[in-house]
Amino acid sequence: MVKLFVGNLSEKVDSHRLRNLFLEHDVNVQECDVLKNYAFVHVSNEEDAERLIQKFNNYTLEGRQLSIERSTSKLRKDPGMSDKCFTCGACDHKTPNCPCDHPTPLGAIKRPYVEDFNANNLSPHLRHTGSDNGSEPKRPNTTNNNIVRMSDPVKVNQSNGQYMNPVVNDPEFAPPPNNDLRPLYDSYIESRAQYFYFKEKYQKEMQRISETSKTPTLIYDLTGRGTAARKYEPPASAVPFTNVATNFANPPPNFAMPPPTRQVVVNLQMPAPGPYGKPPVQVQNPIGIQPSIVSSFPGGPNFSNPPPNFNMPPPTRQLSNIPPIAATANPYGISMPNALSNQISMTTTQNRQRLYNCNNGIFGCIPAREQPKEPAFGNVTPEEAQRLHLINAYRRYGYLKADLNPLDREQLKVPPVHELNPAIYGIDATCTKEPESEKKSATIVDMISHLDEIYCGKIGAEFMHLQSWEERSFFASEFERLKLTPIDNQQKKVVAELMLKSQNFDNFLGTKLSTLKRYGAEGSESMFGFFHEIFNTAPFNDISDIILCKAHRGRLNLLTELMEFPVVQMFRKIKGKPEFPENVDGSGDVLSHLTSSFDIQNEHGSVHITMLPNPSHLEAVNPVAMGKARGRAATLRVGEYADQNKSASTVGDHILCVQVHGDGAFSGQGIVWESLAMSNVPHYRVGGSVHLVVNNQIAFTAESRIGRSTKHPTDMAKGIDCPIIHVNGDSPEDVIRAARLAVNYRQKFRKDVFVNMISFRRWGHNELDDPSMTQPLMYDIIEARDSVPDEFSEKLIYEGIYTEEERDALIKAHTAHLQDEFKKADTEGPVAKHLEGNWKGFVQAPKAVTKWDTGFDVDHLRFIGAASVKVPENFAVHQHLKKMHLTGRINKIEKGEGIDFGTAEALAFGSILAQGFDVRISGQDVGRATFAHRHAMLVDQNTDEIYVPLNNMSPDQTHFIELANSLLSEEAVLGFEYGYSIESPNRLSISEMQFGDFFNGAQIQIDTFIASGESKWLTQSGLVMLLPHGYDGAGPEHSTCRMERFLQLVDSKEDQLPVDGDNVNMWVANPTTPAQYFHLLRRQVITNYRKPLIVVGPKVLLRHPKAQSTFADMAPGTHFLPLIDDVTVEKSKVKKVVFVSGKHAYALVNERDTKQIKDVAIVRVESLCPLPISELQKIKAAYPSATKFVWSQEEPRNGGAWSFVNPRFENAVGIKLQYAGRRELAWTATAIGQHHAKEHQDVLDDTFAL
Repeated sequence: MVKLFVGNLSEKVDSHRLRNLFLEHDVNVQECDVLKNYAFVHVSNEEDAERLIQKFNNYTLEGRQLSIERSTSKLRKDPGMSDKCFTCGACDHKTPNCPCDHPTPLGAIKRPYVEDFNANNLSPHLRHTGSDNGSEPKRPNTTNNNIVRMSDPVKVNQSNGQYMNPVVNDPEFAPPPNNDLRPLYDSYIESRAQYFYFKEKYQKEMQRISETSKTPTLIYDLTGRGTAARKYEPPASAVPFTNVATNFANPPPNFAMPPPTRQVVVNLQMPAPGPYGKPPVQVQNPIGIQPSIVSSFPGGPNFSNPPPNFNMPPPTRQLSNIPPIAATANPYGISMPNALSNQISMTTTQNRQRLYNCNNGIFGCIPAREQPKEPAFGNVTPEEAQRLHLINAYRRYGYLKADLNPLDREQLKVPPVHELNPAIYGIDATCTKEPESEKKSATIVDMISHLDEIYCGKIGAEFMHLQSWEERSFFASEFERLKLTPIDNQQKKVVAELMLKSQNFDNFLGTKLSTLKRYGAEGSESMFGFFHEIFNTAPFNDISDIILCKAHRGRLNLLTELMEFPVVQMFRKIKGKPEFPENVDGSGDVLSHLTSSFDIQNEHGSVHITMLPNPSHLEAVNPVAMGKARGRAATLRVGEYADQNKSASTVGDHILCVQVHGDGAFSGQGIVWESLAMSNVPHYRVGGSVHLVVNNQIAFTAESRIGRSTKHPTDMAKGIDCPIIHVNGDSPEDVIRAARLAVNYRQKFRKDVFVNMISFRRWGHNELDDPSMTQPLMYDIIEARDSVPDEFSEKLIYEGIYTEEERDALIKAHTAHLQDEFKKADTEGPVAKHLEGNWKGFVQAPKAVTKWDTGFDVDHLRFIGAASVKVPENFAVHQHLKKMHLTGRINKIEKGEGIDFGTAEALAFGSILAQGFDVRISGQDVGRATFAHRHAMLVDQNTDEIYVPLNNMSPDQTHFIELANSLLSEEAVLGFEYGYSIESPNRLSISEMQFGDFFNGAQIQIDTFIASGESKWLTQSGLVMLLPHGYDGAGPEHSTCRMERFLQLVDSKEDQLPVDGDNVNMWVANPTTPAQYFHLLRRQVITNYRKPLIVVGPKVLLRHPKAQSTFADMAPGTHFLPLIDDVTVEKSKVKKVVFVSGKHAYALVNERDTKQIKDVAIVRVESLCPLPISELQKIKAAYPSATKFVWSQEEPRNGGAWSFVNPRFENAVGIKLQYAGRRELAWTATAIGQHHAKEHQDVLDDTFAL
């Protein structure tokens, strides 16, 4: 046996954790003793010792690097005594099973306790100083004399029958007169003994703490567990349930995995035998995951531990002819240094807990980087102090003097910067005498000249406002270094050629297509230096993916000359030809919204660059790009989604978000500030974006003085404590330096950084506009000057880096290439590049309405339900939640009925996690939920730590829920979630509004991305919008999600057949039962296509006694019901059928029952789009005696679903509806309680009176 010393342990590592870590790597550990921050480990032989040292020396565990070496201390006398208990010395059991070391649980004790004040009589389990190979942490020796002996016989005074207990001397009750009451009295004395002992113990410990200000070395709890200078937390696999019945104690035998999920697909336009049809069965694997070898299990009713292979998704049976979907390991086919692929799981160690407010971080949120302390400065001479003041003045104000304006109009010249006057600091600017100090050799004149060259040239910077001294110091050092570092000649030449080709492309389009609005880059071509620098240095900076968003200015130039967009396809688009093939369902978008993605490979590695599509609503794409970047990190399991126990990842690792703005939009659009405000918010940060503001000094016709209230458009960056680099667009070399500095800063500090490239716009807003009407002087200067590419190429020719022959040959070849592609556009076919990468194997939604079996095995649902309220033993849950949430949910789970919306949602989330998908829910207060029904996270009432039970269902869990409590924003947050959702289909993304009314703050995102993104760009999204809705007297802005607006946005057919299919642009549903909500969420990840889902969410129904479901409603074979018929009436006697959607149905049923009306059926329309026309036709046939059909709603007539359903009922179903509801209103709801009650009753009366 070999004894090893393991040093530098974290206090969070106990014997159990360390031993299991070594065992997982096939190291045979005989004993493992943890003592504070070090441990002694006994292994069986030299080979195991050497392997352990090689594998784990410098291994990072809980943020510390382990130090392992052979121990110089002696072994035990009997090494290898693995069969001998170290507690009592017995050979019939091992230490972990010693009855002395593990006292009987309180619930099983049948005899009272006694106190023994003789320290020498301590029972063995209390004298023991640590567990050698058990699950308990090391316990130090103690000399505490006041120890209750939990297992010794009770001592009784035989003379008087009193217990020999000086503390439990209770005169309140005498011993029982007969033996029948003796057991009850013994239990009473037992509890009193415990109470007095621990009360006294607690008081003594608290007194000692106050006296010594030290943490107590040993505090025993009721089970005899101890703590070594820290609060004991049991491993996740051993975390007990709170208020869980005994039948949850152990997993059932062969509790294997979730059952198969059957996907039933039916074309309702085709004849089918039965309501759903039974075409031939075709079995296929689920999307992007491996099938299981086990498809069923005989599990029993025990649910406290996860089944084996709980994370392995089940096989998916689809009853249709949809082709199989292949899995892909790396969706981009590129090598990434130090980057995890999207197939790497988030396997956790057994005792890791995912908390928000702790040092370990949680899924999607790692601890912030600690800011270093500011350094202490030594003494300086008065002369040195003067110089330092002047240097810092240049660093702070030098940009005000810099030559930044390429137009250099007289009226734009900056006034003198008084802060740069040396006289202010007592310095003679004309002094040529060298300083007396040996540290400096420059004269004042030389120093000022040097500072002018660095800070007042064609590049300037604002960074002295940064709060961190480290950031200011780094930025100054890098800025001064890069300013004096020449740009490589080859890079100058490459950038010059890119600029020349961009100019030639604009000239070609201007000649061939003189009426085309191309929004060219003319005047701002130096941006190619920015992009070339960032793209080509990304692999060197360990960046594997760049997510780019850009407005229209120069977009076509960038696509064709740098991003490898096929020019022939662009010319097809310009000529008015279809953008997509005929077999692709899409409308396309305008020319300036085209997009592309490509790869760059160089000696440092590769980078994948994606330019997002964007609408003409300027800057609206910014949060989308941020969400896409964060989604990419989640896909690759890097940054904040990496396993922190396996790698020391940092937010922003490997993924870079680049945002390109225009000066006018950046200053004027509110979405800009919303996006910047969440740049460093947990669950939304992307590790800093690099921003380029293409500052044309004009927005359409509005000059800078009209377009903003600040000197520069980037001034708002100061509000989020970020640096700004100003650069003259006439200096491509300085633009390259600005890009290099921006990336270096971002990689160092993972914060946003801004480059303000001041340039000009050669033409008007578009090439057909005449800007001289409103800016005559500006355009006089522009027309008189040479272009930026020509000036830069002439400079390189003068420097001998480039030649005129090379330039002429380049332009000639490029023109010939454009001419050839222009001709090919007449014969070349369209290409649709979509459903690739992560989306490979997915399809566009079918034109038929389909039904998917979204049920889940009931035993697994019980396990998930119990796990959703499982908390650590020492976690202090709020008393109200312990009773109402934890215990209440367990009661529902045990009964399998009374399932409310909160529980159904937790079951849906847990089942989705178990089947191999992550879940992210975003919005204000989503962890708790606005109406306090979710509680997906629980807050420790003593420590403020936050615990997410669904992330601790299994120690081998690989997929997790991210609870992204957002800032008070709608548009940016919703755009962020849309971007997150389009990155990968293998996750459920949810955006929840506090009240449904607040969605209209994000209307641009809904109109231009969610509702139309797939049609315009073939970009699918499975985003779910949860919009709480319902008229309950709360008044305007708290009553309606305005479902009429979403129904107006859908592309549902109104007056033609065939009916709508799954290929509508959005699904809109109004679920009235928890089971319906459960199926809606699961359907979002089960289908092999993705559609946005608008859920008209519940408020009152969250706790409505009638709005409850059972496990039978969620079992295998069940699915979402687009329409729920009335099963309480006799159909042949029904004279009136009332159609209703949402919670209003419960009010109607209650009113009907109160009035004892028997001839009215109430039918709930759960799916509004696609509208279930086939089911509605069957409903019409099922009520042969019905002569009246009413649509009843609580919303006003100009709101709700009335205007949507009325023409469709009449045209497609043949039903003429009558309306019952509130009248047309300018406001959404009354805020006067009496008026609300009257309106509500009027709607009910009208419904049954019609």
